[in-house]
Amino acid sequence: MNLSYYIARKYFFSKRKTNISNVITAISVLGFAFGSMALIVVLSAFNGFEVLVDSLYHSFYPDIKITPKTGKVFLPDSSKLKAIMNLQEVLYASEILEENVLLKYDRKQNIATIRGVSESYTKMVQMDSLIVQGEGRLQKGAFNYAIVGGGIAYKLSVNPYNHMVPLHVYVPRRDGNPLVRPDKAFSEGKILPSGIFVLEESIDNKFVFVPMRFAREILDYPSQISSYEINLRSEDHLFDTQKVIQHLIGDDFNVKNRYQQNEVLYRIMKSEKIAVYLILTFILWIVAFNVTGSLYMLVIEKENDIRVMQAMGADGYLIKRIFFTEGFIVTILGSVIGVGIGVAICYAQEKYGLVKFGGEGSMVVEAYPVKMNFWDFPIVLGTSVVIGFIASYYPALRASRLSTHG
Repeated sequence: MNLSYYIARKYFFSKRKTNISNVITAISVLGFAFGSMALIVVLSAFNGFEVLVDSLYHSFYPDIKITPKTGKVFLPDSSKLKAIMNLQEVLYASEILEENVLLKYDRKQNIATIRGVSESYTKMVQMDSLIVQGEGRLQKGAFNYAIVGGGIAYKLSVNPYNHMVPLHVYVPRRDGNPLVRPDKAFSEGKILPSGIFVLEESIDNKFVFVPMRFAREILDYPSQISSYEINLRSEDHLFDTQKVIQHLIGDDFNVKNRYQQNEVLYRIMKSEKIAVYLILTFILWIVAFNVTGSLYMLVIEKENDIRVMQAMGADGYLIKRIFFTEGFIVTILGSVIGVGIGVAICYAQEKYGLVKFGGEGSMVVEAYPVKMNFWDFPIVLGTSVVIGFIASYYPALRASRLSTHG
């Protein structure tokens, strides 16, 4: 057995001469346990929210989106789009045509964005799983239908079961002059709402899905599209496929993956996670002062032992290792206990949803989401070890100097 570890362990478990020393050591262990537990729980909670947000936005934002670098619309090149569709990783693709419009339903009005989509789009976003009222139908024969966001439906009091009241869509004519002919300044279209979808507030308050043929007619874009959206079979080759598509489509277009489309959101989430990690690490630094104080008191208490070991041939390096090891025992013991408790809390929350959101039925999920990430454990333990090393350094150095010069 390692001599320094053996002596340090005896010191740790032996009863100290002063009770305050035992109390400080116990506080140090509990402090590291609490800090490590908090780090695991908070980091797992952030992981859970990241997964939740990712799953919500994945239903609306495609894996890859192609947009023009200049202008709102572009003429799609059928040969290039065919080459993209022939890629092995591509599962679905849909042409998109968007524009801001004025909606009127019965006597109520609201600004929204209509999104003209192709038939494959409902499969891409799994529209049926988002419908809360009515059905996710966009067209049937010659009839067009609209799927309205929950926020817009609420403001307009849309009833998807009432097939007598259409949704009026108004959009400024691109070739119209409202000063010369005010009555011809807007194009008007009528479409029946077939269903109401709910996904995320910013999306529910903005979008109405309509068939591409309806969007082309009312917007007067016979062939142009706003974007081309692509879903892949797997995200394993997301970045490689993005590069291939960029090469195929050319430099006149932006090709963004799902994370780049919501770059600000994901950057904020990562920044918040880092900020909370730093705050909780600062708590561990405060706890580390207890370790330093405990070790200083132990050095003073074991001064006679140090001299005896020196007389028996122990050098300063061995003495320093003994007190270093004592500090590491406190650090590692507290950290392992804290990580264990944190894992138990996260498992219970993940399994049973003990801590719930307020407001029944108004949230996407009932309980706070958590997800334990393997790499969080070495990060937490590594942080504790580094802090424990620094906290133990000066007391151990003092002990080694005492053995040399005392």
